[in-house]
Amino acid sequence: MFIKFHREARYQPRGVTSQRLSAAKRKFRKEQERLPLFASEIKEQQLEPENYVISKDAQIAKSEAERRKRIADTWRLTRKIVRRMPEDVKKQCIERWHQNRFMPKTASYFIDMLYTHFREYYDDVKKAA
Repeated sequence: MFIKFHREARYQPRGVTSQRLSAAKRKFRKEQERLPLFASEIKEQQLEPENYVISKDAQIAKSEAERRKRIADTWRLTRKIVRRMPEDVKKQCIERWHQNRFMPKTASYFIDMLYTHFREYYDDVKKAA
């Protein structure tokens, strides 16, 4: 039996665009205007707009990779829980998951359903870990 799931889209870096460059310049200008006495010192500490945009893309890519890893780890845990269930309970669990068409088919909702409705199997796997 298969379990329905929502596929996560991968992050595509947007790169350096004129819109992002102008937004970075506006951000830097506002930082300097907030403290006019230290504007020159603030300007020295700020990155070039291109470097700032590139570093933001790198930060977003890193956080997206971490988020996707958390989701994958949650799916691995849920599959481990389901594998340890007896066949009749496993079938009941998967039917409950597929019946609710309004529930998003994400890992967090599935682990929550297991925790709520099939707690004894959830606890068994957690104790074993």
